[in-house]
Amino acid sequence: ACAGAAPVGKAYLADVGEEEHELPRWMAWREAANTLAFIVGPALGGMLFAAVGLHGVIAAAGVASLSAGVTVALLLEEPGRAAAAN
Repeated sequence: ACAGAAPVGKAYLADVGEEEHELPRWMAWREAANTLAFIVGPALGGMLFAAVGLHGVIAAAGVASLSAGVTVALLLEEPGRAAAAN
C-alpha cells in the first residue's frame, strides 16, 4: 500500500529543500523517522494485536493511512506554488 511513498517523499524533499537550502538536514530527518518507524512499528503492532486482534490492527492501519493522506492533502503545498505565492 505504501510502496510509492518513499520515492515521492524524497522527490518532494528534494524540490522543497533545494529552494530553502535545507536538503541535507531534511533528508537526515526523513531517514531518522524511517529508522524509528522500523524499530517502533513492529512493537506497537504486536501490542495492538495482543490487545484487539488482527481485525483491530488492520483497521488501525487503514485509519492511519487515511489520516496521513488527509494531512498531506491539507498541509503540503506544491513547491512551485509555494514559491509563486511568496
